Amino acid sequence: MSRFVFLALALAGCTDGTDTDWFLFNSEEDVIEVQVTAGSETGDAVTIDLHSTTGAVVIGTAELTPGSGPVGTEHRLVVQVGDTWEEDVERVTVSADAGERGTETFLMNQDSADHGLWVLDLQSAGSEGEIRTDRLTVQLFQEQPVEEPVDTAAQ
Repeated sequence: MSRFVFLALALAGCTDGTDTDWFLFNSEEDVIEVQVTAGSETGDAVTIDLHSTTGAVVIGTAELTPGSGPVGTEHRLVVQVGDTWEEDVERVTVSADAGERGTETFLMNQDSADHGLWVLDLQSAGSEGEIRTDRLTVQLFQEQPVEEPVDTAAQ
């Protein structure tokens, strides 16, 4: 059984047939730790800063509400990319690592009116009474079209 169940509806995107490469726009260290607890209480929201690839610049935030809870807890992950970079970030994913239960990656949903706002609802899964620490890695991506090589010999 997977660690998280994807509750949000993913919207299928249209493509024009061109190839695209996605480049990581933030630090690989932008991680939220989620405590899966045996008790019935849920914890306060957990907020982290999101950083540029070198870690030198804060480019946004990610908040998980609640920040902990038992198996079955529904969590909302909200990513807010700063105004300066919101048009550069065209895809946001979260990789949920539950240790022995495995890792799953989910595509977050972009708000139609605020291009810097991305949201995903997740539900922790597992056996009742299970205790563990899961890691959610937030990944912001910038799209870069792949240029087809020009065959100069055919000209």
